Amino acid sequence: MIMYLVPAFWPLSDLGATEIVIILIVAVVLFGSRLPQLGRSLGKGLVSFRRGINEMKDEIANAANEDASAKEKSASNAAVKKAAEDVSVYDAAAKADAEDEADVSKTEKS
Repeated sequence: MIMYLVPAFWPLSDLGATEIVIILIVAVVLFGSRLPQLGRSLGKGLVSFRRGINEMKDEIANAANEDASAKEKSASNAAVKKAAEDVSVYDAAAKADAEDEADVSKTEKS
């Protein structure tokens, strides 16, 4: 399919199976001693590339998890602060009510 899209491959589109086999045999005869080394190098390169991609994915996932945990912490801190404010307001109101009751009971006694 790509042979028809890229002009550099147009001459190769006329090759049959026999011609391709002959080209492969000539390549093996000429470069036979270097092919295993080339294969190893190519394999190591692919493994290194995949390892790099996996590390990038892990870093992105860790950054996303850290952001989510930071947001959760800030939300929980805000909730705790709000609860503390509510408690302090409630305590102040209860203290004021207690003082009012004490004042009322003092005036009733007098």
